Amino acid sequence: MRVILFIVLTVTTLFATDIKLTDKQANFIAQKVWQNEGAELDKYLVHWNDGEDFASVGIGHFIWFSKGHTERFREVFPMVLASMEEKGVEMPNWLNSKTPLPWNSKEAFYKAKKAKSKEHTELFAFLKATMPEQAAFMAQRLSAALPQMLETIEKPEKKERIKQRFYEVMHNKDGSVNERGLYVLLDYTNFKGEGTLKSERYKGQGWG
Repeated sequence: MRVILFIVLTVTTLFATDIKLTDKQANFIAQKVWQNEGAELDKYLVHWNDGEDFASVGIGHFIWFSKGHTERFREVFPMVLASMEEKGVEMPNWLNSKTPLPWNSKEAFYKAKKAKSKEHTELFAFLKATMPEQAAFMAQRLSAALPQMLETIEKPEKKERIKQRFYEVMHNKDGSVNERGLYVLLDYTNFKGEGTLKSERYKGQGWG
């Protein structure tokens, strides 16, 4: 009975606090995400995709807008930086969570890359050095995502079933974090989003 009660309480409070990663787990997840998102190629760490009006940076190709730009997609990179600021991570002196993308167009972006501008060079070095911190942010984002996703579900039994499945995927039997299961969940959330932002939905359906 105590074991059952422990599991119930753990599942209930699972996403009430941030998911804590060891350095080894953060490095593992960072490597797996970067392998999946950018094939571990440096050229994709600071990138601007064809047909898009924003840059995609970091291991998770976090979206970053230039000043005044708006999109139906969620801008994530400032959230990454805000998470790092809370932890006291050192950044280039021009960069913080309020900084817009320094380049207003894809042309200007690649011109800066070719010229090895100060901003582009320092941004690349910063992202290369903080891959574990980026992975930790992704875990933190997942921690906040489940309650938001559950709010869109009306049936209580379905909510509990999803919550239980989350717990089973991302934890070992002893209750410790399973980095492989956690990676699967947070990589999908990073790629598809939480499914709660109406502007990101397709035909009314959220895919998070």
